[in-house]
Amino acid sequence: GYNIEEAGQEDIMSIQYKGRGEGDPEPDRYRPHCDGQCDGLLFRPSGRVATMVMYCEAPSKGGATNFRNVGVHIVPEVGTAAFFSYLGSDMVTDNQLTEHSCCPVLEGEKKIAVQWLRMGVDEENP
Repeated sequence: GYNIEEAGQEDIMSIQYKGRGEGDPEPDRYRPHCDGQCDGLLFRPSGRVATMVMYCEAPSKGGATNFRNVGVHIVPEVGTAAFFSYLGSDMVTDNQLTEHSCCPVLEGEKKIAVQWLRMGVDEENP
């Protein structure tokens, strides 16, 4: 395991995406990104090592979480979660494998709660 301490962790983040129809020129989405270090190098202490995305409300159309570099496409379902780590047991971060995005929400709303897990933080070193 990662020996993660509760103290020093980031607060849970609530994110909401709204669908405005298929003709929307700027649909609500999140562009491809990594939540933490994903450069294939040795982990830098106190950084993020994993993400938990909890699906609280699912849109009727769109809004999947897409990991384009590994071909994984997660369709949100209320009450489910996606967990992914970007750190190997050798303390080397993945090399863009956990880069992900939120596909456009076309109809309905997508509400998620996100917890990022950091290693090397505690009460004295948040």
